[in-house]
Amino acid sequence: MEPIRLIVRNMIMLRGNGTNKLNGIMLYEQGPEAGNIQFTIQCQNVPLDATVELECGIPGPQPPIVIPVTRVSRIPVFIAGVVSEIPANYTGTIYFTAVLSRGVFEPEMTLQVKAAHPVPHPVQAD
Repeated sequence: MEPIRLIVRNMIMLRGNGTNKLNGIMLYEQGPEAGNIQFTIQCQNVPLDATVELECGIPGPQPPIVIPVTRVSRIPVFIAGVVSEIPANYTGTIYFTAVLSRGVFEPEMTLQVKAAHPVPHPVQAD
């Protein structure tokens, strides 16, 4: 199996704002070639009782760009994701949310959303 690396195409980060909910929007544009794209939500220092979700309602990607409501199950870092085949010239708006069942998002709590594509990683000869 050939090693791969991820090239980040889009990224947005939200920092705790003293409320119990973080909402964000990320515009995604594929470009002229179709491809597999990995969409992830990464939580840093977010409590176990939090939930996260991500969705793009514009049809085209297979499977759709959706991470259903998911409970944070690891700390200090939790990652949820989906890989979708994105058609050429696709454009969509991705909405994402994190909610705490109690307390508020403190400044050290962050939510990062990324769109990345895998590429082969060259192996250097010894």
